[in-house]
Amino acid sequence: SSSRSKRVVDRRQAEVGARRARERRLRGRGQVTAFRARARIIGWHPGGGLVSGRDGFFLTSEEVDAFVRDVLFAPARTFPVVGISTKHGSAQPWVDPVELQQYLGAGVLVRAFVTGTATWRLSSCLPERLDVFGGAIRIWWPGLNERSDACDHPLFIVEGPARAGRARELIRRALTERLEGLGHHGDAARDGEERVSVDDEVPRGAEQTERAKTVERATVTAIKGHRIFLDIGGESGVLAYADTKLRELAALLSPGDSIRVFRTPSRRADLVECSAQGLDPEARIPAARSAGVVDPWARIADEYAPGHVVRARVDRVEDHYILVELLPDARAIVHISELDYSYTSHPDELFEVGDVVDILILTLDPRARRCEGSIKRAYGNEVRPAISLAPGGRPFLGEEELESRPPAAGGRELHRAQQRVEELTEERQRLENDRRQLVARARELDDQNIALRKELRSVSDRLEAALREAERVDAFASETNFLTAVRVAYAQLFGEHDRFEYPLRRMKVGPEFMARAGELQGIDREKIVEVCALVVSGRCHELPGRQVHELHTGKGGTATRLRGSDDARAWRCALQINTPSARRLHWWSVPGPDGGTIEFASVAVHDDFTIPE
Repeated sequence: SSSRSKRVVDRRQAEVGARRARERRLRGRGQVTAFRARARIIGWHPGGGLVSGRDGFFLTSEEVDAFVRDVLFAPARTFPVVGISTKHGSAQPWVDPVELQQYLGAGVLVRAFVTGTATWRLSSCLPERLDVFGGAIRIWWPGLNERSDACDHPLFIVEGPARAGRARELIRRALTERLEGLGHHGDAARDGEERVSVDDEVPRGAEQTERAKTVERATVTAIKGHRIFLDIGGESGVLAYADTKLRELAALLSPGDSIRVFRTPSRRADLVECSAQGLDPEARIPAARSAGVVDPWARIADEYAPGHVVRARVDRVEDHYILVELLPDARAIVHISELDYSYTSHPDELFEVGDVVDILILTLDPRARRCEGSIKRAYGNEVRPAISLAPGGRPFLGEEELESRPPAAGGRELHRAQQRVEELTEERQRLENDRRQLVARARELDDQNIALRKELRSVSDRLEAALREAERVDAFASETNFLTAVRVAYAQLFGEHDRFEYPLRRMKVGPEFMARAGELQGIDREKIVEVCALVVSGRCHELPGRQVHELHTGKGGTATRLRGSDDARAWRCALQINTPSARRLHWWSVPGPDGGTIEFASVAVHDDFTIPE
């Protein structure tokens, strides 16, 4: 234990020396003053841990408490903190914290944690599900406290080095949106605008100049992803800004539709950039219609409302959504999360163009020509009658769909079909009930998992404290210290699973054991403690190298040696092998419930067959 303590002290002194040498090099280049000045700007003094840990970014488990108390929970904190974790078993994260700090700027604080003791300590100091570990990245916004909700502080899952760039971009976007929403225009927002152009956003200052622009009519010529290409009086253009996100607007438009736009400063000579920002919704996205043709959105507004279940036809399948036709030239968007209650990686696993589905209308805005729906929530609900594009006309996806089906061959076949429909309906209801029960059970298991994780963290903390205490205490100073050292060695040698198979039995120290162990030379005391832990767990009997056998009176002695007072049986095992006068451990196995009691009797050389009674 003394040699281990010396190694720890030497290692810490080396770390302090390296850190001071690094500061001297930086001071020679004039960087220390600027570094500490930036630290004061973001509200954390360098003496509080800003330059501690590896490279000044990684925090150890000992630094986590002060970091959470003085930084994350600080009421006066006005800057966001980004926490990076490494994957299990690795000391390097997918996203380099130094590069991320430079990328985001001085208005954001980046810190990293190696998954293990540091992340466990972080989890114990933070509210539930607000920690970060296993390679994930989290943003802690200002105002974090014990009652904070995990959903308010975003978590980003990084699945390898190939996704590191995407992760940096998502973090930058989240920071930019938050800082702009709070009215901040710090380095993070400026750096983000310099590195990545966000087509969905209107540049600052555009609001004051938009109304002075001349409104023009443009025709949609092509849609590629979220980019909408236009024809403006014979000139080629592209829609750069709008009230809504461009990808959502692109899902609602089709080539040939007409919209009203105004021109904005262009960054390209071959394209005219336009904006639909700030215009009235009716004038902003009206489709070009011939005179006398009924507007389908007007018909939908007259007949449908949010909460209605209606019939629609799949018109377009994309990566994260599908578009369904409610009426010709009137489509609703259904997000992938609203397709089915089970996990779906791509909408084409469930639907293809031309499928007729029932959807529940979630939101309906006829003026903006926008509708959002859900297919999974429509299950089991009554479908409203189909409507027609023109009043009095043939219903869209109504009677014409029924007429296209072949008539039944006879009454018997029709009856069988109706019975089959009823059976499938009942089966669907049973499956839905089973799904609800499984969801409830999954939530219970999740709660149990959270409770077990907390208990495991508590046990780990207690074990870590016991290990630190054991390093400072001499195991052979007293019987109590020796038994405590044996228990700590047992905890280090056996994992959670092995402790069920090799439980720790009762043990005690014989009257002459401490004296003989202190007098015997040529054996490491830590080895005595380790072998005693193997003996008291019963694992020692399964290790050939320990040479466990009953203690005889000599090399040719009796087979069994019993103690008359309690029928205890004498045993011995090897502390050393292949050495002159190899040391042996002698103990008494006292019978009793739960494996009885192990009484450590003495430590002797190979030819010593005595054992104190």
